[in-house]
Amino acid sequence: LADREHTKEEQVFECYGDNSNSIYFKYHGFVPDENQYDCQDLTMPALVPESEDPYYQYRIQYLGQLGFRSPHVCLRNRDDHFLKAVNFIRVRSMTRDDFQECASQDYQSIPLSERLAKCILVPTSMSPLIASVQARLDAYPTSSAEDAKALATEDLTAIERWSVMYVSKRKAIMEALIDYAKASDASSSSTGSSGKKKKKRKPKSSEKSE
Repeated sequence: LADREHTKEEQVFECYGDNSNSIYFKYHGFVPDENQYDCQDLTMPALVPESEDPYYQYRIQYLGQLGFRSPHVCLRNRDDHFLKAVNFIRVRSMTRDDFQECASQDYQSIPLSERLAKCILVPTSMSPLIASVQARLDAYPTSSAEDAKALATEDLTAIERWSVMYVSKRKAIMEALIDYAKASDASSSSTGSSGKKKKKRKPKSSEKSE
């Protein structure tokens, strides 16, 4: 059914809605050249079980404030989405002192998404996130460079071209996330906004195994 009047023989256009490329590719058989709503499904590294973590409920509370309802997210190729993933790793690694510092009056006027980079006393390694995303990339049989080379040829059928485009855009989001996480590691300051000295964090046993 049309949502507006049309004259006889007037061209009619269908609106597919604001969806991720997965919807367009799986159900409509194409991939848009540009799609601001495209996102990549990812599962964040697991938290330490509640039975082993006295601060588990604090982590759940913080993650809820950051917009997480589960460890499964669909991230767009945007800095605010990448920051959400980086902040998950920060919350995942917070200590008692970190929670106390972040709850202090010094930071209450700062949104939590921006506060974590300032109030956590020890810079958080993004290696669990980087390793998890890199494993997803490594599972593909081709590299991004090989995908780009294939798309530059005329040898692909229409469905093959859509398939390569779909996969290459998945990879682009994950590669951009890795770059963002690495930049977050590199930009970690040795001194917090409160002036407290930051120290290198000793990796927890759960991080060593990853």
